[in-house]
Amino acid sequence: MRSRLKQISATILVCSLALLLTSCFDVPLGEPATSVIDQRLVGYWVNDQADGSRRLAAVAAFDAHVYGMAIHEFSPNAQSDKLKRGTSTFYKAWLTMVDDQPFLTLYPINEMPGLDDNDKPSYAVVRLQIAADHIVVRSLRPDAPQLKNLADSAAFADILRQNLNNPDLYVKDESIIHYRKLDRSNPDDEQLIGLIQN
Repeated sequence: MRSRLKQISATILVCSLALLLTSCFDVPLGEPATSVIDQRLVGYWVNDQADGSRRLAAVAAFDAHVYGMAIHEFSPNAQSDKLKRGTSTFYKAWLTMVDDQPFLTLYPINEMPGLDDNDKPSYAVVRLQIAADHIVVRSLRPDAPQLKNLADSAAFADILRQNLNNPDLYVKDESIIHYRKLDRSNPDDEQLIGLIQN
């Protein structure tokens, strides 16, 4: 029971912290073994928030198919001009193309599923717009009727293909998240990268 509660707590934490306002599903989109790394995602990224908080992401190619990803939350510090480090969340992630549109599936590795047969993994799935120096992240809505009771990864992809531009599947525009790629030749960006590495 304690293992199950720990798993539920971890899932809630993951689904609230990712890139996101994330959508969590019981089945993944796509298969890691058939995914291909897009090198444009590799690097350090920042999402600046209106309250002065920053979400910093580090993305590395783990192999030819999947990424290792760390997302760190930083908030303003009333006692100094330095940002205060908050939660860090770690993922195994992979890209899946639906038609010509990239989607990213994130599997949290902070907490692995327990030994209880009732423990099930949860996956975050987001749609991406990828450019050389920025990424736009739009979460799927887990309460969208089309996305409920998905049988498996293939069914997930079929539903998305049929509804790719249906706005009802996605969060509202104000919940879209923008990440800017950090440039190591920029001293301010290098300082932000230092926050991740320390």
